[in-house]
Amino acid sequence: MNPEPPSLIKRLQRRVDELIVQLDLGKAEALDYAEARKADLAQLAAKVKDKVPAPAASALHQKLDELRLQLALGKMESRDALAAQREKIGGAIERAKDALDPVEEDLRENFDDAAEALQATLDALAFDVTVGEAVAGDELKFQKEAVQAKLHGLKTRLHVAANDKAHELEELGKEAREALADIRSNLRQLFL
Repeated sequence: MNPEPPSLIKRLQRRVDELIVQLDLGKAEALDYAEARKADLAQLAAKVKDKVPAPAASALHQKLDELRLQLALGKMESRDALAAQREKIGGAIERAKDALDPVEEDLRENFDDAAEALQATLDALAFDVTVGEAVAGDELKFQKEAVQAKLHGLKTRLHVAANDKAHELEELGKEAREALADIRSNLRQLFL
């Protein structure tokens, strides 16, 4: 029995995998990928809004509506459009996060995770757009390859850490089962 790795490691593995995939995409596919992540966060914002009644959280509703409006803006075809949208979306995310107090912890954690993933996606997209528009693209392409190599190294380290943690959890489980069996044995002897 191999227990699941801790959720933080799983989330980090997923984010690293997403960045690797995104950096391997061409510009058009990377734009579509970013749009899909924007749509995912917009759906999550709508879900959060539906979970919290309006009278209790009108400020949160307003901030989530603002975020959804920013996420609905058109594709970021140029570096300038991307920079402007990144800034507006980032600000709207931060304002929404500040108002998330009435939201249950799991949903708030999902929102934070999706927001961070979108911001990482937008950062990677900015890198791709810059590489695509650069005249002296060789240096930027080299930097992109270096980033990709670091991501692959991080992916390997996270995989090893997840396996190590799973092994540690399995060992702890064995020790706990043995300790419980010993305690049950001792309890049985007390009542014999």
